[in-house]
Amino acid sequence: MTKESINTFLFIIVRVRYEFDELVAQLEERWPSKPKVVGSNPTKLASSFSDQQFTKLKSIRKIIEAHLLEMIETKQSRIGMRWGGAAGDGLQSTGLLLQKYFNRLGYHVQGFPGTQSTIRGGHVWQHVEIAEDRIESFDRPLDILVCLNKQTLQIHGRDMKEAGVVIYNGESITDEERNHFPDSCTLILAPLTKMAREVNLQTPVLANTVAVGIVLKLVSLDVIAYEAVLRRRFGRREEIINMNLEALKKGYEFYQTPELGLKDPKTPSEERLVISGNEMIALGAAASGLKFLAQYPITPASSILTYLANRSKKLGIVVRQAEDELAAINMIIGAAYAGARAMTASSGPGLSLMAESFG
Repeated sequence: MTKESINTFLFIIVRVRYEFDELVAQLEERWPSKPKVVGSNPTKLASSFSDQQFTKLKSIRKIIEAHLLEMIETKQSRIGMRWGGAAGDGLQSTGLLLQKYFNRLGYHVQGFPGTQSTIRGGHVWQHVEIAEDRIESFDRPLDILVCLNKQTLQIHGRDMKEAGVVIYNGESITDEERNHFPDSCTLILAPLTKMAREVNLQTPVLANTVAVGIVLKLVSLDVIAYEAVLRRRFGRREEIINMNLEALKKGYEFYQTPELGLKDPKTPSEERLVISGNEMIALGAAASGLKFLAQYPITPASSILTYLANRSKKLGIVVRQAEDELAAINMIIGAAYAGARAMTASSGPGLSLMAESFG
């Protein structure tokens, strides 16, 4: 092709995103009449090619269309979501159940908590990511943000993607609160706590499950596999299962328009291991010959204590809950002097209390 022909063809490629169908129609209509006119107008360009050039243009049409289809593909290969609220809102449990749900469908999952050392109150959050293929690292930008309180919006709204979705627990939102995330985001005002109390007046924590229903509708997935996860989690406690299913249905029916599509997983549906970091620590300690654990429960280290306590007989480990961190550190020092492989676990202020004995 001559330099002029190449430049003309490149010009068409640039314009093709907007005028491809019109241009090809003109080519087919005008062919083989070909006045030698080359300019910036697609109508004039339509008749400026040789037979060979036109054949090449038609052969590359399918490639261009494939790229255009890929550009407008609405389904995503990876979705990141974050749930925020107060300690005691059940966020950690919800995050784990969601990971098990998506894992059950064949997706790759990962998550991590943002947890303070508080019994109730303060701000906590749960980050969950789902992908069609293996996840190598965490991604901060969010596709979905579930706000059980205003503080979540204030802290995490800045991490929203331009085309993200914010689910806000309430029936209205102020202009000041709206400014915490991009204007291009979809805002879903959902009275999550109100709907949860409609299921059970004494269980507002079901607001999480209502939000799960909305999220499943957003990504165009059904609730059947989630019901199986709930039944596996709560066993024969039918009352709890039924309350969660009712709350799930309320959320799923509340929002009718899917906003985010998730591509099908690349691997077939299979039951892969979903396990927390604390559980891995506990299993690693047991595999290393741990014989004695003394610990005072403190978030986020408490699950190490509960995990090993529930399996102490099977693993041959003596587990003791100490009255405070000072007692825990001194108990394991004494056990170590007696020849037992001993361990404790703590966090934040608990480590500070242990410093003197450890030093």
